[in-house]
Amino acid sequence: MRKLDNEQALAVTIAENLLRKDLHPLEEAEVIQLALDREYDLKAIASRLGKSVGYLARRASLTKLSKAWRAEIVRADSEASRLSAAHLELIARLPESTQNA
Repeated sequence: MRKLDNEQALAVTIAENLLRKDLHPLEEAEVIQLALDREYDLKAIASRLGKSVGYLARRASLTKLSKAWRAEIVRADSEASRLSAAHLELIARLPESTQNA
């Protein structure tokens, strides 16, 4: 067994989380954003996951959803929870004031 430093351990954790099948798009976005904040190589992560860098960037944009939208999309009985990730990515592009209007 090899020892990992904190950064390596975090990189492994990020990759493992992104490979989970039951990952909610918002959780996926938060993990990708963490990788971006840590300046990890998104090309390498995308390659490992079989996703494009564009996909990772679009998914990370979900972290720009307002708190109100975030609360709604994780509530199973809300209409917002039935929106596709692509729809949510479009909403995330809007200013927070417009999202909450």
